[in-house]
Amino acid sequence: MKVFNEVRAPRRLAIAAAVMVAVGFGATVAPAVASAGTATSSTGYYTDNGRGYFNRAEISTSVGRAIASSIVGTSNGQGAPGGWMGARARLFSSNGALVQESSTSYSGANAYQLSIPTSRNAGGTWYSYGVTYGWNGSGYNAHYTFQSPNQNS
Repeated sequence: MKVFNEVRAPRRLAIAAAVMVAVGFGATVAPAVASAGTATSSTGYYTDNGRGYFNRAEISTSVGRAIASSIVGTSNGQGAPGGWMGARARLFSSNGALVQESSTSYSGANAYQLSIPTSRNAGGTWYSYGVTYGWNGSGYNAHYTFQSPNQNS
């Protein structure tokens, strides 16, 4: 019986070591949320009234502070007439709740890009998901940005 236990002990240790390695490996490849920095969404493209635009959302954090921005710009290198593009920044907590929103602002004459921020002084996990606007000749079309990655503050 003593021989049987001595043979089983190394096997148990090997299995325990393999489980610890697997658990440790899983912890290193699990997706993480970035801290104190800037993360940007994918870029979206659209056309309104014959003019091409791009948009994206950005989230910047530092300890206890989060800033969400909505960015819109012309995609063809030409400036847009005054008021032809607009943006509204929106800051969301990681559970999907809208916690801060800017007013909508519009571009001045011959603008190439417009960036509108909103911020909150609080710790947490945040993302930016904004909305931009393009003049269609008689009003504005709303175009939502892609959602930024989560960022910790």
